Amino acid sequence: MMLNKIIIKIISIFFLFSFFIVSLKAQDIFPEFKKGKYTYVNEKGKKVFKTQFSEARKFYEERAAVAINDKWGFIDPQGKLIIPTQYDKVSNFDKGFAYVKKGEQFFFINSQGEKKSEIYEDVYYSKWGYYVKKNNLYGVLDSKLETVIPIELERYGMFYNGYLTIKKDGKWGAWFEKENKYIFNDSIKLFFNMPDERPVFDEKCVSIKDKKERKRCDDAIII
Repeated sequence: MMLNKIIIKIISIFFLFSFFIVSLKAQDIFPEFKKGKYTYVNEKGKKVFKTQFSEARKFYEERAAVAINDKWGFIDPQGKLIIPTQYDKVSNFDKGFAYVKKGEQFFFINSQGEKKSEIYEDVYYSKWGYYVKKNNLYGVLDSKLETVIPIELERYGMFYNGYLTIKKDGKWGAWFEKENKYIFNDSIKLFFNMPDERPVFDEKCVSIKDKKERKRCDDAIII
């Protein structure tokens, strides 16, 4: 009889603990800075675990970037360090991937910390993809890390209305997203103020309302 009561009590504690873990994943958890350190609290301001960090970010896709002694890693909603604090720079997770910097090397990892790309000299995130740099040239990857534009661009500029300004083989032009091709002809107008400046599209210039920025377009060279 006593044994049955003990078993029931153990089962009850187990289900209570399981419920806490599940609810912890479901609720919003936020970093809070207090007394020189970051920890995480729930919507009521209650601390959800004791671990403290020198830097901390919000959760994205069940992972939050945290830093200890200027090295970054990732925790899960229970505060467990899933990816050790070993990186000099990290992005937030987006569609299953984050980019990290270790020394002078950039690369992508998944939510378990597994390396999922080659090494790059630099990575820059934008809403429509990742700009990557290798051997002093640039390319673009999509959110699945598949190649959109090969690493063959000398420079890149603005993305506007389906077009990206690019410099290739010493010439400025545009990459047309819909047809996945380069354009180097009179069908697209690019505005410059200076020879080495990143160009602005004609349509974008027309839409600029700021007087100083509009003057830059009015004084620009069309090529």
